[in-house]
Amino acid sequence: ALTLLWAASPARAHVVANGVGAQSELRVSPRRVELRFNLGFSSLLGLGQLKRMDQNEDGYVDAEEEERYLGVLIEELRPHLKLTLDGKPLELRVVEQRGLGILGPIEQVGFDTWYELVAEVELGAGEHELRYLDGSGEVFANENSEHLLWVIEGEGRFERSRISQERPAGPPKHTNEPGVHGLLGSDLRWGFAFNGEALADD
Repeated sequence: ALTLLWAASPARAHVVANGVGAQSELRVSPRRVELRFNLGFSSLLGLGQLKRMDQNEDGYVDAEEEERYLGVLIEELRPHLKLTLDGKPLELRVVEQRGLGILGPIEQVGFDTWYELVAEVELGAGEHELRYLDGSGEVFANENSEHLLWVIEGEGRFERSRISQERPAGPPKHTNEPGVHGLLGSDLRWGFAFNGEALADD
């Protein structure tokens, strides 16, 4: 099921020329906040990370080594992916992880890591505010980093929805998908109120 969700996601594996590139995709329902997080590595930085994965030093990354690396990396990243809802921090748990372009002989190539994180919530009628800060660049502090945010409103779920940033890194990303907003930068403020249909269906 998660593979299908990722396939329908506006976030795609991307070419990172230097350092790291992060994409965050946020969805919210009355009972759940979802964060899909993608961290892509340039070929130069990726080579060092692939060598880090190769624990038996055979010049090859196997599935067990990939899985171990993905688990270690998200624990390094998670304290820097900061979500608050109505002023209270959310505790994210990892429900799925995967890599793209990792398995096989170690070469100087870029690759991607993908994570699905969720927090259970109890939201009713009225105004709510979700704030997000992608601080993943702190984990790779000496590398160039870029950040892309996707807000998935969907259709017909909100009475009101307002999206803003304190430090945008550029103009919004154009998308033809209804209810999808693309933003450049690492911070997000999303004010919203669910409509009655969303509250009844969840």
